[in-house]
Amino acid sequence: MFSRHDPKSEMGTAEKSALIISYDLAKCKDILLDLHLRISDCATMDKFYEEYELALYEYFEWRDIFIEDGEMPDEFFRDEEEFERFMSWYSLYFITDGQNKTFPALYRQQHRCQLSPFEEEILKSYAGSYIGLYEVQQVEPGKGFEVKDLFTARLCRVQDSSYSRILCKWDVIYAGFVSGRGLSFMSGFDPVIIPPRLKGNLEKSVLEMFQAEREDYETLEEFLRIHSAGIGAMIEKALDNFSEEPLRNSEGDLLCLATLHYRISDPAAFISKINPSPLFSRASSVTGGKISSPRETYTWIRQAREGLKIYDTPPLGILKLEKNRLRAECNSKERAKRLKNLLEEMFGSLVQHRTTIYEDPEVRMPLWDGLRADHSASEAGYENWLDEEVPALGGMTPREAALAPDGRERLTDLLKELENENEKVLRLGLKNDGHPVFPVDKIRKELGL
Repeated sequence: MFSRHDPKSEMGTAEKSALIISYDLAKCKDILLDLHLRISDCATMDKFYEEYELALYEYFEWRDIFIEDGEMPDEFFRDEEEFERFMSWYSLYFITDGQNKTFPALYRQQHRCQLSPFEEEILKSYAGSYIGLYEVQQVEPGKGFEVKDLFTARLCRVQDSSYSRILCKWDVIYAGFVSGRGLSFMSGFDPVIIPPRLKGNLEKSVLEMFQAEREDYETLEEFLRIHSAGIGAMIEKALDNFSEEPLRNSEGDLLCLATLHYRISDPAAFISKINPSPLFSRASSVTGGKISSPRETYTWIRQAREGLKIYDTPPLGILKLEKNRLRAECNSKERAKRLKNLLEEMFGSLVQHRTTIYEDPEVRMPLWDGLRADHSASEAGYENWLDEEVPALGGMTPREAALAPDGRERLTDLLKELENENEKVLRLGLKNDGHPVFPVDKIRKELGL
């Protein structure tokens, strides 16, 4: 028992509740993961091999791949990720031909007496679960996020730490959710993340599919459950066909995260030489009283244009010095080459190049969609954008679009997309060059949205 002076005994009720909820949540996730593994093992038993083959044929038929007798369907998967997504769909959402049930329903039927109350609740939840299109409404990084079903408008708060670190407000996802103990979780099918600008076309396509077969289904939810393979294929095709201008920095270079690593032979001499240089601006200094082990950050700056001060121009790169190591970062291969030549010319034998690492933005930034030319606006100059013709609004200006019913809807979607871009820019630390933070709130207020 805690003594009366133990600080833990004086912990507030809210803090104690938070600890209990956190522990309970972790336990629920462990149980859910174990349940998914058991369902998957059940779905891949030899007695269900014919169901597995039927699932493969259904999956590939919707993707316009027709498998002949004797062919191995597994060979048609593009990569391991696609195969894993198929296995998740097959184990959790494929409706078996023999029993006309999903494997979660079969597992519940066969193991009813062995299930814990939480497992029973989750498996019941699967009966009403489907893979649908959702729009992210709010994100609490590291904890969870809230989504809205695009077809029913139902809101769902999802407990998931990993995807809450990736998703941003107004992202669109193709996903499924289940619930238990008053909480909602990912259903075991990894969500497909979709660029916001595809939302309208995908909504329309799904509803057109549903209307074409409306008489065969009581509800849209039933249609989504039965046609999960077809809808998934349609979304994949839309993503495959989706193309956009490659990401470029303010100088027109293809965006690439470049990091140059150097060894510094004499840090004190390096500092004494870089400090007076007009090409670099010292941003911070933490030496701890030891000049032999400094930590310094410098900004690689460009020459200011007429009428501007140095700090009004976007930086070209960042240099971080710690002890005798220098890490220099910029956002294109061309800049990296210029910076390498500059450093070696300026510091000579003081710097020894170790390596340069280039990272494709598609790897580091899987969600980055980039701001197109017709989306660019700055905090100071957005007023001009309000009166410019915007291709994404059908050639209307934002002011005109705000007054037309159809235009107002398109404008609302465009501002959501720009707000989504803002969050990604800020999360990735790319508030520079051609990636301004768009003043969405000011525009909404100006246009009365």
